[in-house]
Amino acid sequence: MAAALLSLDIKSAFKANPFLLITSPFLAFEIIYEVFFSVRNTPFYRFNDILLIVYSAALIFFGILRNIYSL
Repeated sequence: MAAALLSLDIKSAFKANPFLLITSPFLAFEIIYEVFFSVRNTPFYRFNDILLIVYSAALIFFGILRNIYSL
């Protein structure tokens, strides 16, 4: 998927992993959020932790379903 994105081939990147491609803006925001709050030494919000747990569970669930049903 990363190689397809680097060559700007969105169709192949989507075919490789649609879940990660669609949620990549969310992941970019989370990385910026983590760095910003780490630099400022500010505590993280509990809601963000829950959101990351739900996202991780959805990613694992999608990966399992994708391998079982060959989506």
